[in-house]
Amino acid sequence: MPVWSFYDFADHGLSVISAELANLPDVKDKLDSILFKLRIMELPWPRTFCKPYKLPKKARESLLEIRVDYLNVEYRFLGCFGPTGRAFTLLATGTERDFKLKAGVVEKARDRSHLISDWRNIREHKFNN
Repeated sequence: MPVWSFYDFADHGLSVISAELANLPDVKDKLDSILFKLRIMELPWPRTFCKPYKLPKKARESLLEIRVDYLNVEYRFLGCFGPTGRAFTLLATGTERDFKLKAGVVEKARDRSHLISDWRNIREHKFNN
């Protein structure tokens, strides 16, 4: 049975995901519920939980997204596999408007995906109790 580890991108030692969800405990609970289910699943993960994010064909990165609906707002979490073979790191979050993420969210996730391999810019994802 596979067991996955989940990490959040960290800026100055603090999780950017936790900071963005500090005032949204229900969204955090829904995200944690999805991650908890994914912990024991084999790849490929069901598209209902996590699916590839479409990047330009020339992109070197490979991002996946997890969507959480709450009060008619869709929160989209972009992440990637790494820094190990059984790890997934959440890189950025944004809200959807007119079927698109806020400006800069995808670029931020793409940039951050190159910074996780040395373990300095990630923190273990903290699940709610």
